[in-house]
Amino acid sequence: MKVKNKHLIWTNRRYGINIINFGIIILTFALIIPSVSALISDQLDPNLKITIGSEVFNGIMRPTVTLENSVQKAVIRTENGGIDTGGIESTIKDWTIKSANKDIVGIMDANSFRGILSKATITVNGPNSKTVRLIFAMGSIVEYTIDANSPVIKIKYEKYDVRAVSNIVDRTNTGGEVRVYGQEGWIRTIQSSFYPCAYWESRHTNILGGCGIKYLPDPANPRSLNYKGYIIMAYGQTSSNGIGFGRIMPIYATTTGGISVLKIFTNAGFETYQAFSGQSTRPAHYGYIYLFNQGVGNAITQGKQIVDSISSTKPSPAPPTILTPNLIKNPGFESGTISWLFHTSGTGTFMALSPGYNGTKAANLALNSGSTNIQLYQTGVILVPNTRYRLSFAARSSAGHDITVKLIKNISPFTNYGLVQTFDLGTNWKLFTTEFTTKGFLSIVNDGRLMFWLVPFASAGDTYYIDEVRLEKV
Repeated sequence: MKVKNKHLIWTNRRYGINIINFGIIILTFALIIPSVSALISDQLDPNLKITIGSEVFNGIMRPTVTLENSVQKAVIRTENGGIDTGGIESTIKDWTIKSANKDIVGIMDANSFRGILSKATITVNGPNSKTVRLIFAMGSIVEYTIDANSPVIKIKYEKYDVRAVSNIVDRTNTGGEVRVYGQEGWIRTIQSSFYPCAYWESRHTNILGGCGIKYLPDPANPRSLNYKGYIIMAYGQTSSNGIGFGRIMPIYATTTGGISVLKIFTNAGFETYQAFSGQSTRPAHYGYIYLFNQGVGNAITQGKQIVDSISSTKPSPAPPTILTPNLIKNPGFESGTISWLFHTSGTGTFMALSPGYNGTKAANLALNSGSTNIQLYQTGVILVPNTRYRLSFAARSSAGHDITVKLIKNISPFTNYGLVQTFDLGTNWKLFTTEFTTKGFLSIVNDGRLMFWLVPFASAGDTYYIDEVRLEKV
């Protein structure tokens, strides 16, 4: 399903806590954030959002995902690169540090074998934290979390590159120098081991790239580079107001996952490896990327404070998540037109076609004429009286004409069951959400009709697109 402008989405590369403790993390980065005094965990961030859009790449509409708060803005989009899916990939291609009004990215969190992003869902949409879950064409699953007023993006590598090598590439355009926690005590210097050689190589015994480095291999526990089970690396400008980025990754263990190889790009960034061909154990784990603007000399200290906050936050196991069932059948039209009915007193067609907002299909209502009765609807909706419900759906129209959504009794007298609302559609996808309280009946009913009503907005030649319809109890 096509993705334009709102919550949900899609993602590949060749080179290959939810930070819960807002107080600690945000104080760490007061340098980037305007007011230290306001930085508390319940501090709202008016700019905190995850949005989904699309853009044309090589003549084909491709999805985009934007993570943004008052400190940063990161955009995932499609570019040339990667090994699978025709040599294109979706990765972080823009990452702006707002205090400097500077996009620092070449590519960030890229991977050779993820394939193109095929589906995304916002799984957390709270006032202080938002998470989007991305499913890729080749089977990888990655979650990105952005918190209020924070320069950190938390990344969960839930499932990664099950067939082959799994690498992560971060490259910036800022210029500057590399810093790695504990580099002073390590067995080789950064300058002697630039890519394609490895700075830390715990998996293989060989000589790479004519660098003359013999890996025995290196220790699985990289001694001085190990900060509480993590490796902290940063790249950026050296001046006191220099900008750049940091990356934090856990050190590999068979039960917890992580990285076992670190490579450093000259004047660019890093490549780390989570797994290699033939490696059957690939546990889910978390990584973190972050921005800085007080020079690379301070960036490792910032990274340590992030790790400290992770280590000190030991939440109890979360209770099982109780998913609120969707009362709508075939909500994403992935099963075609099943469970949906279309009526017009004029002429028009209803089909389920690609692309859609999220997935492969969406409802496509093509109108050959205007009419006094044009509706797409589903019957048999079960409702409880005097109960709060939430409706969400994605929609657009070729002319930007509006639509009204009604929840009514399916037969005469077509009683209003609590929802009659008009929504302002555009020519790009938007995700709409509204809440309402049922009315007009005294006991549980099963004769609800959820109806998308196109009158009086639709005209001859209009096409309406609808997707991801969800009706649930609040």
